[in-house]
Amino acid sequence: MSKRVWVCLLGTSLLSGCGAEDLSIGEKIERARLLSDRDRIDESLQILKEVTVREPKNANAFYLTGVTLEKRQSLELAKAAYDDCLKIEPSNSDALNNRGVIHAKLGDSDAALKDLLQATSLNADDALAWSNLALAQHDQGLNQDAITSYQRAIALRNDSRFLFQLGNVYLDLTNWDEAETAFTKSIEADSQNANAILNRVTVYIEKKKFDLARQDLERVKSLDHDLVLRSSIEERSRILAQKESPNKERKLVSQWLESKGWKIESAESESSPWSVSRLSDSSSASLVLMRMDESGQAVCNASDAEAALKSPSPILLMVIDPRLFVTAETKASKDPLWLVDANFDWKPNAADFAPRTVTYQSASRQPLEAPLPPK
Repeated sequence: MSKRVWVCLLGTSLLSGCGAEDLSIGEKIERARLLSDRDRIDESLQILKEVTVREPKNANAFYLTGVTLEKRQSLELAKAAYDDCLKIEPSNSDALNNRGVIHAKLGDSDAALKDLLQATSLNADDALAWSNLALAQHDQGLNQDAITSYQRAIALRNDSRFLFQLGNVYLDLTNWDEAETAFTKSIEADSQNANAILNRVTVYIEKKKFDLARQDLERVKSLDHDLVLRSSIEERSRILAQKESPNKERKLVSQWLESKGWKIESAESESSPWSVSRLSDSSSASLVLMRMDESGQAVCNASDAEAALKSPSPILLMVIDPRLFVTAETKASKDPLWLVDANFDWKPNAADFAPRTVTYQSASRQPLEAPLPPK
């Protein structure tokens, strides 16, 4: 669901050309920086090694060595270089930030948190350090601290990545409103941030904003040119379909009942039976839905079953097949193909709620009309 974005500080600078043997120490470091920026890693490290041999107390050379080693994912060696830098210059907040990131990548969350706390205390205007600190705090479950740190980072720089990570904290806290706000702001800052859009899908599903969730899924698909997010998109699509199904069921059943002269009165919750009444004589009943599953069995929701067994009202039982909604949705009120069984004034017992196979009226799956009471 979430995607961690650790950010190291990688300084860049340009240098006019001249022979390496003619350069001062400072110029050699700048040349090494330029080579590192151009991913000429070995050449850069060779120059930096020469510098550190000649000047073993040059913190800048050790720092750049760490940055360059990180580029080829030599994390242990990079950490050792930052260690050397910090022995010489303990207040180097950039080295602390980068070493903190390496600690996190190597799984030492306590050391990461310690370095990043020190980095932000030394340089309170470093947005990247605040963001990395927030990520370390989030990883340790210090969610409120993480929110505060992300807010500090965002105040310094309105970066889409920071807003995305803040949204992830709210997502873990199931604070859907704040998560939606954070992801939306992240997308506003970077309309190509597919991960923020994908995570907003999760929020929309939880908030039952199914149309918006579907729109965001289509948007992510259009951005995922390399299919990196394909499995995540498919997972969200499955979840959306599962969450949306009861909502669609209620809509279609409501339409059909209204076409038969019934009115939906109330339901205490989405999983409880509805109270329904017939407009012609105000007779009332409780509506219980049993849903067909993929194996062809009808299953009643547990809370529906409990409520139905206790209900003093007549029961209107409807067995529906959600798999048929796709063909029935546009004509639900006239020809409810999804209604495969119906029974008015049903007197249930506990055994009735066990999964049972439903036999269709005919091979062509003609629907059953619900037998309503005489007027």
